[in-house]
Amino acid sequence: MPIRQIVRDAFQVDELVHQFTVLDVEDGLLETGSEKEVNENKDYSDRYIIEEAQNRLKLLEKQITKLDEEHEDDSTYRIELQFLEQEKDQLQLFLKKWGPQEVFED
Repeated sequence: MPIRQIVRDAFQVDELVHQFTVLDVEDGLLETGSEKEVNENKDYSDRYIIEEAQNRLKLLEKQITKLDEEHEDDSTYRIELQFLEQEKDQLQLFLKKWGPQEVFED
């Protein structure tokens, strides 16, 4: 089975890679979290992947808000904020391409 393009694109987004390879493996949802496994797992439909990206984006936005509220403007803050903003940009580009859509592959 060829790897779906949405799965290939998801594996270019650090937050989604972390979700699949660490969190979903720890939760027992996936064995390894590989591209092939995500592609072939019936629970990881296009809709599910898009909704996971939306969820990760909301969590990142909350982290950025919290960091802004509690920060001291030092180099650590700026580095962490830059990292979070890069993660947010990756998710936004992914979602701009893939969702939300009216029709999803089930």
